[in-house]
Amino acid sequence: PVALQLSGRIEPELIETALRRIVARHESLRTVFAVDAGDHPVQIVDEAATLTLERLSASGADRDAEVRRLREREQNAAFDLKRDLLLRAALLRTGDDAAVLFLSLHHIAADGWSADRLIAEFGELYAGLLEGREAELPPLPIQYKDHAADQREWADAGGLDEGVAFWRRQLDGAPQCHSLPLDYVRGDAPSLRGRSWTTRIPADLTERLKTLSRRHDTTLFVALQTAFALLVARWSEHRDVLIGTPVANRHRAETAALIGFFVNTLVLRTDCRDNLSFSELLKRGRDGFLGAFEHQHIPFDALVDELTEVRNPAHAPLIQILFSLQDDPARKLAKLDLPGLAFRVLDEDGERPVKFDLELMLSEQDDGLACQWLYDTALFSQQTIARLFDSFVLLLEAVADDADARIHEIELVGGAEREALLAPPRTLPAQLAAGGLICERFEQVAQR
Repeated sequence: PVALQLSGRIEPELIETALRRIVARHESLRTVFAVDAGDHPVQIVDEAATLTLERLSASGADRDAEVRRLREREQNAAFDLKRDLLLRAALLRTGDDAAVLFLSLHHIAADGWSADRLIAEFGELYAGLLEGREAELPPLPIQYKDHAADQREWADAGGLDEGVAFWRRQLDGAPQCHSLPLDYVRGDAPSLRGRSWTTRIPADLTERLKTLSRRHDTTLFVALQTAFALLVARWSEHRDVLIGTPVANRHRAETAALIGFFVNTLVLRTDCRDNLSFSELLKRGRDGFLGAFEHQHIPFDALVDELTEVRNPAHAPLIQILFSLQDDPARKLAKLDLPGLAFRVLDEDGERPVKFDLELMLSEQDDGLACQWLYDTALFSQQTIARLFDSFVLLLEAVADDADARIHEIELVGGAEREALLAPPRTLPAQLAAGGLICERFEQVAQR
């Protein structure tokens, strides 16, 4: 789901027309899925499908509550893949010159790149409609079904074999699940219930990390991902960690303008068992990323099929932690020049569905790096995620100051927390004293 805050000249009919033209332009958005006589799924492009913009209004005290309600509805509303359009749209008027446009894309037909394409094309088409001119969108050289057919033909001809062999070597002996300490007992199946929390890495530290990256001939992404992997390793029982990262996976130029599902998940392995310097670990991280990126065309689901003999239904296969560094959506929107209309991505922290145990999504902004933490609330508490962020900042400060610091010796606990941990045990509060035997055991552990 994407929510856009609109302000200025808002024309619902033109919004609907622009979105209908996008649906007509991209077959992926009007593809439905059936099962043939051999029990195989097939794609069917619905040539007659068209989009209807749902129109709602809210004002006064109900406005914010209605925005939250619609966000929650759009996050949780299912698609019927046998008959539904894979783009859903609703416009909530919140004033004479204000509205929120909710766009929901099913992941089978779109990815993050596609969401950017959708917003860019909407901007072009809507601006043209407002000005009474035809928007100049270049014709699409292929449709998504052409890409899907090519990919299937390549896989059937043995194209997966070399790449799978690389990943088999790369992931041999790796742990099947992370060992971050959990606040709650893991259930028999993922809860899919999560929460988003946004923090910030200051601009001065961001600039120092960029300098560190240039000095070691790598990118800010590799430096941040290596540091995050080290953080996970230091917090865990395992010092050998697997972290996933999304890649656009659009190798062919003709796929750049398509709305479709191309994104792939790379598995990055970071071995922190030896007490290396961070600069040595950073070199390993760079080499590992380059090798993984070279083999990014192997679908993640193919790796799961090939490399996991036994699936544990309690957690996602291969990776349960995700890391990404993305472009700031606000900067992209600022490039759109719409006559009399401004819009921004409406984002807020709170409850939302999750696919992984923990995700850290960073985006560079003028005042530093925005850090969005998305975590499974059936596994982690807010306090633990806050402590994890504090440790991450301490680690980044340390390696920005001294890239030759030994990775097992970097301080991950601040002064105030360290004093609290090392302070002599105090008398327990009166409300805990009623705990009897449990309280006595707590006192004994605290004293030890």
